[in-house]
Amino acid sequence: MDETITDAAKLKYRCPCGTEFLVLVNSGGECPTCHRRVSSNALEELISSTVSFLEHSTLLTDQTVHDSGLDPWVGRQLGHFEIIDRLGGGGMGAVYRALDRSLQRYVAVKLIRTSADQLPDDRKVKALLQEAVAQARVHHPNVVTIYYVSHEQQTPFLAMELMNGSLASSARRGPIPFAAVMDTAIQVTEALRASYNLDVVHGDIKPSNLLVDRLGTVKLSDFGLARRIDGEEVDDVGLRGTPNYLSPAIMAGEPPSFRSDMYALGITLYELTFGAPPQNLTGKNVAAWIAERKELVLRPPEGKIDHIPRNWLPILERLLELDPKKGFRDYDELLQCLVNVRPSSELPAGRLPRLVAWSVDQVVVASVVVGLATMAISQLPTRLELWWMIFLIPALAYSSLCSRLGTSLGYFAMQLRLLDASGQLPVGKVLILRECFRTIVFWLFLGCVVALDSRRETVFYLMAGVFWTVFFVDIAAIVLPGAACLHDRFLKTRVVLRRAGR
Repeated sequence: MDETITDAAKLKYRCPCGTEFLVLVNSGGECPTCHRRVSSNALEELISSTVSFLEHSTLLTDQTVHDSGLDPWVGRQLGHFEIIDRLGGGGMGAVYRALDRSLQRYVAVKLIRTSADQLPDDRKVKALLQEAVAQARVHHPNVVTIYYVSHEQQTPFLAMELMNGSLASSARRGPIPFAAVMDTAIQVTEALRASYNLDVVHGDIKPSNLLVDRLGTVKLSDFGLARRIDGEEVDDVGLRGTPNYLSPAIMAGEPPSFRSDMYALGITLYELTFGAPPQNLTGKNVAAWIAERKELVLRPPEGKIDHIPRNWLPILERLLELDPKKGFRDYDELLQCLVNVRPSSELPAGRLPRLVAWSVDQVVVASVVVGLATMAISQLPTRLELWWMIFLIPALAYSSLCSRLGTSLGYFAMQLRLLDASGQLPVGKVLILRECFRTIVFWLFLGCVVALDSRRETVFYLMAGVFWTVFFVDIAAIVLPGAACLHDRFLKTRVVLRRAGR
């Protein structure tokens, strides 16, 4: 997700026949042994399992350990897996990139950390097997796939899908784009729902356990703290997990549940959205942590957050809600809320539809106002300058109607849709203000008529100059590629093509 490869880069590709050879990213290559052709599309889809991350590659995981040569496991053979280099480590063990010689592909191998000439601790072996069983049970596109589990007493390990990195590095660099946050939220929620339906609670949701593949798919990993809903697989060893992501219920000794996973997901999504967790626990013990958690109030960091939808923070607040009655009932309800907040992916509107829509709305407002003016002139024997203000009423009524419907007649006719900076429908006052801005050309024209009728030539020429300036600026902004109207720049809105059903 974070790393890229230039089109001219050469990668060392591993063919199914076992031969390694250099290929170009943009054009592929051909195996010198079996003459199998490798397309660039295949490289893009299978790069994590077929490419050797050596000097020819720039696609390293965010946890790669560069001093792998000092690791005693590098170069060793575990069954049909050859350890290539170390990717990272944790409290219980380490993760390595390995070559699966039986299938000629690269995988990730997780080993239990042990001292020299010492067998692995039984509890750690049970935990590793529990992780493998829990993770393998959840067969889902957003869960890292387990390939193999070794039950050997000397070196128990599990082999799993090799990913490109985790979201932890992205979070450390600051906020990620909101569209990516929403994609992550939906994918992880679907994985958690699938796990919950199979009687599994993850128990350790955090950015480092959200891995990303070459195509940007987010996958849930590390089920080492996973539990069955109806019981425990391993002995209770007290509080487990990362304190900054634990719910007060877990800290208080309650068993993990889907609500504790939701709480950790809320902390994680806040961190991805704003670049930092909502709270860093500073207490010296669990009681202090619980007290800090109960005082947590979500406040977005200072600065511009225009790209964040107004209804995103309430969702995070419900994820972190301590009262079950105020939180989400289940993952289905959470998914529906996430889908509603997800930024729109409609295509930008073309120049011709926008020009036609603009013309239609100008004609609509002009017809209403001119029609009333004609009626008033025949009924009221007075000068135009004394009563033209009453025509603001129908025009404002039209703008108010557009705000309630979320569209104007011109946009409806041309199947266009208005979005704000966050990809959502703007609030009503923005819609009203924008509609007034869009029809300002007509109001300037009406001002010219009033000035001319009042024989105020200076005012007339001034209004006429402003009229033609705004008119040509609006037309140019619509017609010229990449340009935006003044009202769109000022109100931070954009016009897109309406999708079916929206």
